[in-house]
Amino acid sequence: VGSNPHVFGAAIALEVDHTDTAQGLAPYVYRQAGTLVRTDLADADAPYWQEPWFASIKELGRVTWVEPYFEPTGAKIEMTTFSAPLYRQATGGTKVFIGVATIDLRLTDLYEYLDDLSIDRKGFGFLLTSRGTLIGAPEGEVISAPIAEVLDSEDVSNWEAWLKDASTEPR
Repeated sequence: VGSNPHVFGAAIALEVDHTDTAQGLAPYVYRQAGTLVRTDLADADAPYWQEPWFASIKELGRVTWVEPYFEPTGAKIEMTTFSAPLYRQATGGTKVFIGVATIDLRLTDLYEYLDDLSIDRKGFGFLLTSRGTLIGAPEGEVISAPIAEVLDSEDVSNWEAWLKDASTEPR
């Protein structure tokens, strides 16, 4: 975290069976007011192994981005997490799941990145998650909502105008 300004936080969260305590072990480092804060997600009110950034990775068995969410435990911000499963090799060569390694990105940092993109004269950048959550919007607007809700809202006329301008404006 300290060596990459784009990473907001990182954790290594172990499967409870691979720790010495019933609450598990999940050291987490994140940025706050220009310093790095260290905490243990095992001290949170909710068991970390039930959180999507842990549970879904354990179930999937592969690296993945987690849908944007509000992190209520330490950082208390909107973010998204890239999670990778951790394995050890057991006797006989089988893989045993032992935990998850994560990096967190603040959604506000993603909004700034998208807003800074230069795409023709009227183009704009946005991200769409695998579940259809829209991240970012034209003209620096901040949106993190299902695209169906965005396109169904009263403000859809703005999107129609932006998309029309972007597609008809000479390049």
